[in-house]
Amino acid sequence: MQGIRHLIFTYQRKPGTATSYYLFSGEKNYLPKRICITRQEFAPITGRPKLKAGQLKATFTKSEDSIYKNGKGSIHSTIFAPFKPFPTIIGTGDLQGTLDLLVFQSVDDWQKIDVHLFINGLFYESQLINEIMKKPLP
Repeated sequence: MQGIRHLIFTYQRKPGTATSYYLFSGEKNYLPKRICITRQEFAPITGRPKLKAGQLKATFTKSEDSIYKNGKGSIHSTIFAPFKPFPTIIGTGDLQGTLDLLVFQSVDDWQKIDVHLFINGLFYESQLINEIMKKPLP
């Protein structure tokens, strides 16, 4: 697992919304300040054997810069349930077809969501989730 970088972004749900979250803490220039995380609402997708748990959708503002900002300025990740259940872990996804793994962790019953970004970690999903679960929640 050499060369894997672990970044944590905490998003807090916007009051009065079900799916809109704003960046509360985490490094800038990776993920957008505002994201949408849905549960049980899916765009069509094929070719993945795992059960879908949700989606992350977001659009970068013009002033935001990121290695993940494509020509449209948006990102999308289907969130798949982990292979085995873990407390608080919603699921995993990837970013723009990279080898970067996202792990979504619910804090305070979906009021806050920690998004763990593992750069070059896509093929180590279960090992990295185990590492997250060894650490106590804040």
